[in-house]
Order: sequence, then structure tokens, then C-alpha cells
Amino acid sequence: MTPSPLRQLRIIWGALVGGVVAYTTVTWSLVSFGDVGMDLLPPSIMNLGGTAAIVMMAAALLLRRKMVEGLSHELPADERLARYQTVTLIGLGGIESVGLFVITLAMVSGAANWILAGGGAAAVLMVTARPSEREIGLD
Repeated sequence: MTPSPLRQLRIIWGALVGGVVAYTTVTWSLVSFGDVGMDLLPPSIMNLGGTAAIVMMAAALLLRRKMVEGLSHELPADERLARYQTVTLIGLGGIESVGLFVITLAMVSGAANWILAGGGAAAVLMVTARPSEREIGLD
């Protein structure tokens, strides 16, 4: 028996959140305790780059919400669910990719606190975007 499309989406969502948390934890640990920070860029770059990236993550979340709101409830349930999956994956992918960028940029600049900020922001925003039946009227 195959899992329902919404259950599959929740599994993917969990894997994306887990990946961000794992990458954040490992990278922060290596930079903080393993002296792996590359110091290729000055840490001050994170004040602008990190802030801009966190704003981009929030924008990706808002874009996802706007796209979900735009899904017509007049569509058949299977079509609405398929579109919901696409919209959700686009939003989650946007949040995750920018979060991973912040973590990596912080690593190459040796800014360990920004690793936590970028990874934490991505994980929190992704958790708020957990797929649910209620968002598409299937509850």
C-alpha cells in the first residue's frame, strides 16, 4: 500500500527540515570546536548577506502562503492536492536553499553565530510551513 500524497509530502517536509537541522548542527560544531572556519571572507559580510538571506527566506514563506491561498477550492480534490504539493515544494525549496547558503557563507567567513541564525531561521520557517489538510480544505 502506498502512502497518501499528503503523507508523502509530509515525509519530504520532514526530511528537508531534518537536513537543515543536521547541516546546521554539523557545520556549527566544526566551526566552533573543530576550527574548520575557512576565514575566506570577513565575518562582517554576514551582516549584510545573512540579513538579506533571512529576509529572502521569509519572502519564500509568504510566497508559498500566497500561492496556497490562490488554489481554487472548485478544483477536484486530487488536482488541488497535486497543485498544493508543487506549491509547497517550491516554498520549502526556496527556504531551504537560502538557509543552506547562509550556513555555508557563514562557514567560509568563520561566523559561527550566523550558522545558527541561518539554519535556525530556515528550520523554524519550514516548520511553520508544515503541510496540512486544512490549508487546502481537505480536513
